[in-house]
Amino acid sequence: MNKLIMGLQIKNKDYQQKRAQRSSKNNSQKNHTFKYMIIGGLITSLIVLFLVLYINQYVQISRKNLRLEALEEEKQQVKRDELYLQIQISRLQSLARIEEVAKDEFNMVEPGEINYLMLEEDNVKKNYVQDEFQSETNDSKFNFREKLAIWIRGLTQVEAGSLD
Repeated sequence: MNKLIMGLQIKNKDYQQKRAQRSSKNNSQKNHTFKYMIIGGLITSLIVLFLVLYINQYVQISRKNLRLEALEEEKQQVKRDELYLQIQISRLQSLARIEEVAKDEFNMVEPGEINYLMLEEDNVKKNYVQDEFQSETNDSKFNFREKLAIWIRGLTQVEAGSLD
């Protein structure tokens, strides 16, 4: 029995050693698995971090490009407006336009240009005859236009036999 107990003790010892070896092996496998999980997690985290940074940079670049395009369009619009205003300035400063405004709005005439007033002959004779025979009191009834017509008639009429 002693042998049997000793045999059982040896087997028990062997069993415990094997069990200790297995548990140390399991522990080392668990340690390795845990290490691999940590390393895998870190690598995954780094990959995710780089992807997030990449996407963030891409979004920022896209926003900058959109802003750049908007500014380019605004620049083109400002150039078009500038050209339009330059054309307007040229048109308004042209001599033909200034001459037209002077003639139309201010009734100006070109130097050397003479404007003639044409009166009907019957009215001219009638007014001239009336002017010669009217008294001083009726003189105030004439308006400026009639006085001007009489004055012009007096300048343009020449009596026969006189050069004055």
